[in-house]
Amino acid sequence: MIRVVLLAVLVGQVTSLVLDHNSFFLYNKQYHKARLTQFRASDYWIGTYEGGLSIDQIWKFDPHPTKRGCYYIVNEKHGWRLADLRGSRTVIVFGGNHYDDQLFKVVFSRGRLLQDRQLHLDKTIS
Repeated sequence: MIRVVLLAVLVGQVTSLVLDHNSFFLYNKQYHKARLTQFRASDYWIGTYEGGLSIDQIWKFDPHPTKRGCYYIVNEKHGWRLADLRGSRTVIVFGGNHYDDQLFKVVFSRGRLLQDRQLHLDKTIS
């Protein structure tokens, strides 16, 4: 079962993008200047920030070793992973063991309001 998590990255007119082990800023779809930020090494210390750039706003896409197309999204500063809080579509960060609620699948699609392509992070539960 796949559920959409409310995150998107604006990637312009990209036809291919290498995600494996690369780092990105994740921007808020509704508030285009706000970047996803992990403020502290704690489950709920995550949000968006429009101020200056910093390392706690950088997220690395680590591929799962056997689930093709699925990624752990890891904060560069704290090393914690994005997770879907108990299937609630609420995004938190988690620094413990690896579970499926921390896996995301990347799907390219056309934005409704924007003419640019958007990279949606879909939550995969499989």
